[in-house]
Amino acid sequence: MSFMAGLRSTWRIAVWYGWKGRCTSQEVQEFYDSLPDKLEEVYAVWIDSLFITPLSGLNKLPVAEKTLIVTELYSIGAIGKYSSLFPHQMIVTGYAGTSSSQEWLRVVKN
Repeated sequence: MSFMAGLRSTWRIAVWYGWKGRCTSQEVQEFYDSLPDKLEEVYAVWIDSLFITPLSGLNKLPVAEKTLIVTELYSIGAIGKYSSLFPHQMIVTGYAGTSSSQEWLRVVKN
């Protein structure tokens, strides 16, 4: 993180959270609290789509007020339920298994 934070083009450094059996909101907060100020400024939390529910409690912790939370949300239901969970949130979405670029465009637009 220190190396990437020193690059002129770095805006954020996302740390991915999605480890089965070891992924709690408290762990994310503790990691954030351990960062020096310089790294706190560029740190982002990346939550895998399967872990958005277990980590939804993160919105009650200080880290969610201070940093970007990137959430993978791949269904209309998940986007509707979790798209406003965090005050500083970026949603990553997409559509796999498309048979054409027109189908991909139609589904992503919807």
